[in-house]
Amino acid sequence: MPSTTERDDREGCRNRFRVAYVVSHPIQYQAPLLRYLASRNEFDLHVYYLRDFSAQTYHDPGFQCDVRWDVDLCAGYSHEFVPTGTMGWTRGWGTTSRGFWTTQLRPERYDAVWLHGYRDPALLGAWWAARRAGLKVLIRGETGRNSTPSTTWRRRGKDSLLRRLFRGADGFLAIGSRNRRFYLDQQVPQDRVHWMPYAVDNRFFRESALSFSSRGQAFFRKWNLDPHRPRILFASKLSEHKGAHDLLDAYRMLSPDGVEEPHAQLVLVGEGADRRRLEQRAHELGWRSILFAGFQNQSSLPDFYAMATVFVLPSKEEPWGLVVNEAMNAGCPVVVTEAVGAGEDLVEHGVNGFRVPDQAPESLADAIRRILDDESLAQRMGEESRKRVEAFSFEEDHRGLRHALATVVGS
Repeated sequence: MPSTTERDDREGCRNRFRVAYVVSHPIQYQAPLLRYLASRNEFDLHVYYLRDFSAQTYHDPGFQCDVRWDVDLCAGYSHEFVPTGTMGWTRGWGTTSRGFWTTQLRPERYDAVWLHGYRDPALLGAWWAARRAGLKVLIRGETGRNSTPSTTWRRRGKDSLLRRLFRGADGFLAIGSRNRRFYLDQQVPQDRVHWMPYAVDNRFFRESALSFSSRGQAFFRKWNLDPHRPRILFASKLSEHKGAHDLLDAYRMLSPDGVEEPHAQLVLVGEGADRRRLEQRAHELGWRSILFAGFQNQSSLPDFYAMATVFVLPSKEEPWGLVVNEAMNAGCPVVVTEAVGAGEDLVEHGVNGFRVPDQAPESLADAIRRILDDESLAQRMGEESRKRVEAFSFEEDHRGLRHALATVVGS
């Protein structure tokens, strides 16, 4: 695993790097990281948001419900929302957008521009303006090789376009091993790929888990859960590609005879297009051991991780899966499919959980059963999860960003 830790003490850098960060909208996972980076003396960070919908109540098409985050996504760091009128009909690539970015991204204001992604025309507009102004450009995104088209001719065509596009960037911030390989596959030189792993607010989730005992009885009463039975947790959107139907199939296989409900309880947190079908299937089983907890906001989600015996993410497609980071901070053994990008870096098979093929309920059931049937194994795996996720932290992100900036801008 790449690490920048060993370079910290040797690497001298300027007092402050002036960084413009351009991203689509306020994101609940990113807000704590931006606050952390803004608090560091090395960075003079300013965030440009292309859209503001997530800063208020909005309808999330994935969750298929109205969402209003119960934490302030915009507090604690310098930011602004790009005026809607400047984006033009092309959402960022037209003359109106170019004019906006040209006035904002100037060498007297910034040393570098950090872009989250590269597919949105508005991001391309910012990229164009940054290059024209002589600013350094850093790219961070989620793409892995599994995200490319499956047919050979489409893959070759897309790779050719990306390789030409990537020549115009000075550095790439890899969120994980799969993402890093993707950049190298696009012929990005190895020394231009820097390690800045996907992370969550580890301290928040760990402290919430430690304090759960004071709320545990009330939590179990509220959700009508038996504290003496093990609990399998799924927390994601209830959509086809997240694999909740495969998990339900696997749960049925945990029944001792196919009729009696399993000893473990199944808790599904989230909303989505498949909720009705999943509830119907659960209803047909006639079991009371399956709980649909619905969408849970940031302040209530940690208690679900804290009560879980095992966390499962059975996705068919998942560039990363930050819920895995969250669950591991709470000391959960984790079972993920090979499609989950986080699994390659965070889940060591047989050590802190299991990695199984996607769309394979039998393998999923076997992995879950092994954890549920061995309490000491589950405890050891949970402890190992906490240890492994420590390397995926805001501190490591800070070191990675600082090293990337020192490399492309100069110390």
